[in-house]
Amino acid sequence: MRIIQLTDIHINKLGEETNGVEIRKNFQDALKTILKHKPDLLVISGDLCLFTPDISIYEWVAEQLKDYPLPYELMIGNHDDLEMMQTIFPSIRKDIKENKSLYFTRIYDNENIIFLDSGKGTIANNQLIWLQNELTKQPNTKVLFIHYPPFLAGVPFMDKKYPLRTRDGIQKLLLNHQRPLSIFTGHYHLEKTLRRKNIDQNITPSTYYQLGSSSPDFQVHSQKRGYRVIDILKEEVRSMVFYY
Repeated sequence: MRIIQLTDIHINKLGEETNGVEIRKNFQDALKTILKHKPDLLVISGDLCLFTPDISIYEWVAEQLKDYPLPYELMIGNHDDLEMMQTIFPSIRKDIKENKSLYFTRIYDNENIIFLDSGKGTIANNQLIWLQNELTKQPNTKVLFIHYPPFLAGVPFMDKKYPLRTRDGIQKLLLNHQRPLSIFTGHYHLEKTLRRKNIDQNITPSTYYQLGSSSPDFQVHSQKRGYRVIDILKEEVRSMVFYY
């Protein structure tokens, strides 16, 4: 099966300053462009809102997806609000856990896909327990989505200022799984891949702007817009980033 990952779309409220970037058009362009790849699923992996969550932003995103010809999955990022999201996207309510977190699995084309909630910058123990159970039940799972990269990526500014704060638990769990797992993340606003034992961590660029990968300070590297195409095959997972 083929998945398109869009991440960090950062839609602005009407009139909100975006430094001249047409963020809403970027998202609309992405929705049109990705169809040429003939995907089976769209994943929007968090940070739907520019700065602070706003109900009007979720309403606008929902309108863009209303008659979209692909099934889609939504995830929560650090600029999102789960209560607002479930008001506008009622289909996610069934996946919200008692601790008000949005993590779940889906089966598409006989492939089990895991979606985690790192929106608060942490992974709580109850989510780790759930993840361990899911990997035990479905040991052949190949793909996992999470907004924050669970491993530091060698990007000084983001690694120091905005990393996943509770990394040890999820790192240990993933590395102990033994079988290969391809992890697809966002949050860092750039393209980068890391391999550690059985884990491939793939950071997907934003549809807003990309950060510099080597500066210790905040630095917009470019206003290129990107997305990732992920192919889940019988024996392997392939992915490639495209800029549009």
